[in-house]
Amino acid sequence: MIELLVGLALLSLLASLGLPAYTHLLRELRSDSEAQLLLGLLQLARAEALQRNRNVLLCKASGSACSSSGGWEQGLLMFVDANGNSRYDAADVLLRAEQPLSRRSQINGNGALASRISLNSLGRCSVAGTLTILPLGADGERRAIVLSTTRSPRSCQPDRVPSDCP
Repeated sequence: MIELLVGLALLSLLASLGLPAYTHLLRELRSDSEAQLLLGLLQLARAEALQRNRNVLLCKASGSACSSSGGWEQGLLMFVDANGNSRYDAADVLLRAEQPLSRRSQINGNGALASRISLNSLGRCSVAGTLTILPLGADGERRAIVLSTTRSPRSCQPDRVPSDCP
């Protein structure tokens, strides 16, 4: 009986030591997964812009409309901007609606990427910027998606390799 109690005590001690590392690992995996989802959506938008030879926009969305408030985690719309007004309306072709992107992270864009991303008919972003993914309650586990007017979007880790993330 005493051996069983000692064994249980050792098991609970080891579990309490390993739990923080496991939590950190889960947050890192979640950040990586969300970064890969965003990269995939950006690559899909680029492919659609090239295939259709039209501008494709992604906007952060609340329901079925573009939104200027909140973060990208609430969802997004991807559409062909048929009339060139940079808004989703009846003339546009909806390609994808993602609702929500994340419930466990904040996803924010800087500057012009705060509410929309535009890819021209050559598949290039109209402006450069960064989308930052921050898991709720976690510092040091950010991921960033860097968009350039001349290169493909890429993922980086600003807390680990700051020189790689502008």
